Amino acid sequence: MNSNIKYPPKSGKKKNVPWNSVTTGLNELNANEEAMGRKKLRIEPACTHTHFTWGERVTLQYYYTGTNKYQKVRSPTLLGRILGKHERTIRRELQRGLVLHEVGDVPFERWDYNADYAQHDAERKSLGKGSDLRLGKDWVFEAHMSHLVRDRHYSPYAIIQHFQTTG
Repeated sequence: MNSNIKYPPKSGKKKNVPWNSVTTGLNELNANEEAMGRKKLRIEPACTHTHFTWGERVTLQYYYTGTNKYQKVRSPTLLGRILGKHERTIRRELQRGLVLHEVGDVPFERWDYNADYAQHDAERKSLGKGSDLRLGKDWVFEAHMSHLVRDRHYSPYAIIQHFQTTG
């Protein structure tokens, strides 16, 4: 059977294929120095295995919404490569910070990532973490002692003296 299709000759060289089909266009994006006034897309190769910081949340918001001259990137895989986090970490963070915005007078709603909301949610959820009190269940004593340390800036020795004198 004869075909009109011309195949390139086989050579001993291996093709340089990117490891992920999603990242195929990243080399072209990185090679383009002039990105119409937007910041150049940089990719960090490794996961850092840490919680999101405030700065990382703001950067994620800029990339996700395409604001502050950042290129709009919606793919969690690409966002993970850019921020040096795993794709699943990005998905969880986006889920944590998605808020519903009402745009304009006409009832139009849009879901966007909000770094402030995500940071507040993370701080609220981390309040319950930590070791239990060593004071047992004496919550009144703990509250009074916390007041002395935080508000009146007492040292541990001053707290002991205070309780010995007042009882």
